[in-house]
Order: sequence, then C-alpha cells, then structure tokens
Amino acid sequence: MLLWLQPKAALGGWHLLYYLPAGLIHWREARFDAYRVNPHLVRMVGAAPLVVCYPELEVFAPPVSQPLDRPEFLAGLDFYLRYGDACFWYFTVARWACIPFSLLGVYLCYRWTMELYGPTAGLVAAALWSFSPSVLAYGQLIVPDVGAASLGLAANYVFWRWLRRPSDASSMLAGTVLATAILAKATWIVLLVLWPVVWLVVRLRTRKAGLSVFRLVAMLLIAVYWLNAAYLFQGTFSRLGDYEFASRVLSGKTDQDPQDSAGNRFRQTPLAAIPVPLPADFVLGIDRQKVDFERGMPSYLRGEWRRGGWWYYYLYAMAIKEPLGTWILFLWAGAIGVRSWMRGQSKPWDEAWLLLPAVVVLTFVSSQTGFNHHLRYVLPAFPYLYIFAARLFQQGSVPVRCAPIRWGLLVWAVASSLWVYPHSLSYFNEAVGGPMKGHLHLHNSNTDWGQDLIFARQWLERHPEIRVDGAAIGLTAPLRVRGEIIPSAPQQPTPGYYVVSVNAMCDYGDPYGYFRDLEPAAMITYAIRLYRIDEEPTDEPP
Repeated sequence: MLLWLQPKAALGGWHLLYYLPAGLIHWREARFDAYRVNPHLVRMVGAAPLVVCYPELEVFAPPVSQPLDRPEFLAGLDFYLRYGDACFWYFTVARWACIPFSLLGVYLCYRWTMELYGPTAGLVAAALWSFSPSVLAYGQLIVPDVGAASLGLAANYVFWRWLRRPSDASSMLAGTVLATAILAKATWIVLLVLWPVVWLVVRLRTRKAGLSVFRLVAMLLIAVYWLNAAYLFQGTFSRLGDYEFASRVLSGKTDQDPQDSAGNRFRQTPLAAIPVPLPADFVLGIDRQKVDFERGMPSYLRGEWRRGGWWYYYLYAMAIKEPLGTWILFLWAGAIGVRSWMRGQSKPWDEAWLLLPAVVVLTFVSSQTGFNHHLRYVLPAFPYLYIFAARLFQQGSVPVRCAPIRWGLLVWAVASSLWVYPHSLSYFNEAVGGPMKGHLHLHNSNTDWGQDLIFARQWLERHPEIRVDGAAIGLTAPLRVRGEIIPSAPQQPTPGYYVVSVNAMCDYGDPYGYFRDLEPAAMITYAIRLYRIDEEPTDEPP
C-alpha cells in the first residue's frame, strides 16, 4: 500500500508533535486531560506499539489548573527536547500503527458501494479512496481525521444495514461502532441526533415493525456506555453546575470578561443539578474547542487574510485539493442519479442516506467560522462522495459509447494524485495550477505542515556546495543539516541562501512576501524552496 511505502516523514511541526506524547500519557497514567480537545482513540492506537516496545520512554504533561490550559503542547516540546531526532523513528512506528484505519476505509468503500452498485463500482470507490491525495497525506499521520473518516463510515454503514434488517444483535453492533467513531473525533457526536431523525423518517415511511423505538434507544445507550468506558468513567454523571467552562456559550461570559476567566451559566438554574451522562474530559474538550472558534483566528483564502473565516472555505478547499477527475465523476453521477430518481429507476432513499452524513459534516464544520485552517476537518465527509461517484460504474448506468470516458476520468484522477506522491499534502489540482501555485490559495496544513523536512535535509546533504548561511524561513520545526541547526531568519534578509516554506511567502502580515517575486534557486520540494539573495535589498526604486 502507498501509505506503507511513504518515506519516513518529518514530525509535522510542533502542532503535530504532541499527539504521540499525549497518547503515551493516556496509556500510562490514564490521564485524559493531557489532551482534551479531541477524543483519544487514534492517538492511543498510534502510541500502543511504543508502550510495548519502548517502555523506557519518558513523557511529561503538567497538571491542568485552568480550563484554558493545553498541557499537550508542553508535553510535545518536552518529548522532542528529550529525544531529538530519535522522535522521527518513534513517530514512524506510531504512524505504521495507524495504517489499518486507512485499510478499513478501503474495505468499507468497496463493501458499501458493491452492495449498492455492484463489484466494479466497489473497486472504483476503493480506488478513489486509496489514491485520494488527502487520504494519502493524512493517512500517514497520527491526526484523527482518516481514522474518524473510516470509523464514521463504518458506523453509518452498520446503521444503514440496521435500517434494512433490524435485529437486537445489529442494534448492539451499531451502538458499539458509533462509540468508536465519536472516540475518533468528536464531530461524529452529531450522529446521536441524526440517527434518531433518520429512524423516525424511515419508520413513518415503511412502518417496519423491527425498527422499534426500544432498539433505537438501546443502540444510543450502548454508544454512550462505551464512550464513557473508554474514559474509564472519569467524571461521568458530574452535575452540570459543577463544571468550570471557558466558552461564552457555556460559561455565560460576555465580551467584557477576561478571556481566561471561567464560569457556568447553568450554576444558578434548575439545570445545575442534572447529571451529565458523558465523561468530564470529553465535555470540557468540546468547551475548549468552542473557545477557539469564539475567539477567532486569522484565516487565509486566495491571498486574503481575515479574522475569522468564510462559510464556503471547506467547499472551496475540497474543490481544489481533490483531483478534477474525481469531481467530474461525482457531478456526472449526480446528473445520472437525478435522472434515475425522476424516472423511478433507483431507490432515492439509499442514496439520500449515503450523502446525508457528508452534508451534515460539511454543514456542521462550515458553520464554525471562527477560523478556517485545515481541510482535514471535513475529511470524514470524503468517503461518501467517493461511493456516490462510483455509481457511474454501475452496469447500464451510462451508454456504452460513454464508458471509455468514465474510465479515462478515473485514470486521470489516479494519475494526477500519483504525479505528486509522496508529497501528497502539497497536492492541488490543475484548476489552480497544481502544487506549484497552491500556496496562493490555501495556507497552514493544506500546503506545508512539516511533511518535507526530511526531504529538505536529504537534499541539502546531497548538495554540500550549498551552504545555507542565510536562514530557514517559516519551517514548522528546526532543520538540522550536517549536524547544525539552520537558524530562523531575520525579517530583512542579507545576501546568502535561504530555505523557505511556501507558507512564509503568504504568511500573516506578509513579512516575507518579497520571496514571491523571486525565482527560486532550486525546488527542494513543492512546500520548501531554496532562494539566493545576491545583494542587500533596498527600499530605493531601481
């Protein structure tokens, strides 16, 4: 598999460094406050082989004393300072442990598509998932998004089968798989609301006796039980009034209150005595994530920085970060689907349920416009789009004369992704000029997230004639070459060679925008380039 063949990648910067130490702390100390913002399943899977094979590894996270504390940041920094470049190997082992999440996605894309549209379509859906640049990019990291996509797909597939053939056993299975999806990423908590709504619609449509409300309630209770069990029931059934919240929506704070203050809008109400049937760290993690969206952060789109974000940011990012061949297949399948529904030639309910989770995830994430940084936030919506696009390969779905076109589009999608591999995180499709121009449209993890640091080091070591006497600009972690760390750059460059991240050329405040007008001396990777400045820059006109 391509994820297995991926060269040993870089750490991904300080903002990725804390996932593995936090996972180790979860295992060793049963401390889930070491990283609250998202549930812990994926990072614990990544950390599991290190717990067994490297029991001597030391990790430290300071205790949490305030609702806004993020001890995982200090844990990540401490881990790197302790072990230095050895961290690359530890992260490689942890990433290998997470590859089964991607394999699960391949299987489920094939299985669900095969049941809907046949085995050929199933293979196409599996190919769209396997060669998606986003799946290849994030599938070799310990971030939870590919795991959340696969486990969310598993939960919705099991629920879809339960709607068709309800039983006590399938109710228990659906509840259990739903818990794993939520434990991968808190986004899937929306299914606790979506599934009852879908159940009610199907129950009213079909009046199927097996879809009893008792089975639905049992399913949801099983999911909540396993969610609490995964947190060792720490803080389960804490009174609502006992929490210290930091977000405005839960604390009742106003804009005039200090940002680091805490409160609880329910404390003086009758709701204060209600026991919350969720783990305390899970609840506080949602509250902490809400704080970031309420505060807002600078966000970048197509050359513009603004405080906050855009409602269409993720739709635009998806449009330019997935191959054009995939999008044409999806739109073509949509046109065929509408025609089939209008003629009564297909079952619109199956395909409506197929697309509904994607719509809900996109709507939910897009509504959080406090900041827009990472396409990976909507990665759980991707597999449903691949499955729907594969309906075009159902037998008889298109005229025989059009069959070569659809296969050509599939080959284009795969070839476009492989052309950039193994630098898949830098992928942009041809509509925006490919990975060479991607940084002019998106920023942050969508272009450079430290994935090419090792490639940069290897390139510089192969070119000893290049002495980077200037500096490294905008890299997400220190770059050590020939035993020396290249220093960070001054804002005003002096003559010499500079290793520059594409993010720096479009960074907030535009401190290094002058590099956009320079021709690179060498393309180290799509995300990291080498520039040479021959003379002191001047503010005087030429």
